[in-house]
Amino acid sequence: MVATPAKTTILSALLPASVCVFLFSIQLIAIHSAQAESLPEKPECVQRLAELSVLARSPNTALVIYENLATDCPQSADAHYAFGVALKKLTRLVEAKREFARALEIKDSVAYRVTLGVVAFELGSVDEAAQLFARASELDPRSVSALQGSAWVAAQQSDFKKALELIERALAIDNNNADLLFNRAALAERMKNYPQAQADYERVTSLDSSQVVAWCRLGMLRFAGADKEGAIAPLTQCVKQGGVKQGGVKQGGVKQGGGTESDSGQASSEEIAVQVKEGAVFLARALGATGELERAEITLRRMLEKNPNDVALKVSLAETYIRMQRFDEAMATARAATLLNSSDPRTWSALGQAALGLGDNAQAETALSKARGLSGDDKDPTLLNNLGVLQLRLGRKEESRTLFEAALKIDQQFEAARNNLKSIE
Repeated sequence: MVATPAKTTILSALLPASVCVFLFSIQLIAIHSAQAESLPEKPECVQRLAELSVLARSPNTALVIYENLATDCPQSADAHYAFGVALKKLTRLVEAKREFARALEIKDSVAYRVTLGVVAFELGSVDEAAQLFARASELDPRSVSALQGSAWVAAQQSDFKKALELIERALAIDNNNADLLFNRAALAERMKNYPQAQADYERVTSLDSSQVVAWCRLGMLRFAGADKEGAIAPLTQCVKQGGVKQGGVKQGGVKQGGGTESDSGQASSEEIAVQVKEGAVFLARALGATGELERAEITLRRMLEKNPNDVALKVSLAETYIRMQRFDEAMATARAATLLNSSDPRTWSALGQAALGLGDNAQAETALSKARGLSGDDKDPTLLNNLGVLQLRLGRKEESRTLFEAALKIDQQFEAARNNLKSIE
């Protein structure tokens, strides 16, 4: 029996580190420090800031508006801060840092320190960011933003216990904060506390249904926990909402006193795009496992229309065709994947499976052997099972037995390998 991909038994293989802790979000909240001191601002500057925030509808418009305001009102901390926010939204981080620093020189504000800390962190100045977040917490011990920033630094330094403690302190202040809950879920994933991660992602999506990454992570965790049917709903939301929200930074107008209405250091558009593509792959697998193969095919084809050169999507589509026994289409799709990335073992494994389905043993042996050589290990039970099927067809009974047994050592619940082993005993 040729097997389509078996369930993944190692959760870390499903959940790459890059999309766990380091998708932390830092909500920049407008907080006035009781200790803040500032030079008197011209009344006309204060009035212009309030009026202009309504006009700054796009990042480029905001940039021009606030640059002019900062030039005309050099002693307005809020003007420099607004200009910095506009620069940051255009990823001009060095210039944004300069403006946030100028705002802080004029007025010592918790919000300014946190924002400057975020940009310093993004520029790789972790120690500087740590100092800014720590000082912000001293000025206001109840600053959720400052605590989140310090947690971000701790996570970057792999001190997950400290990061979790900081997040818990922040949640004690604001226990319905979706960003905080997302961060705790990300930490729980990194610390392999998957039940906690699932529970937190569920709360995140109930509080803020627009959190695309939370939907993706929740679905993937359920899939990894063998709840294929339960994974479908969140993964569907991941793909659906990801199609309309390809941006993690929420746009908002500038508030007086520092901070924005919703300027958030959440996942970038690129990170969300990666999550949505991964979500589509897992959605197709979940749908396939529950017998909804046509829907799986439609999901993958739609994603490929937007990402025509994505190898993972092509491989998943080829595997779906194999499940549907549409081996010619599987062969064509898998071959296209090998042309895009000839060093990815998954592409050759899919090609080998398609060849087995077509009865082309010679091509199957070439492709499956290539996949095994590229993988560098024997930890893929599906590949081992299909190699066993090939050896059995070639009359090499003992070799096939060894391969089926090896597949079952990796995944004791692998039904295809078990049935194949029984057939030769």
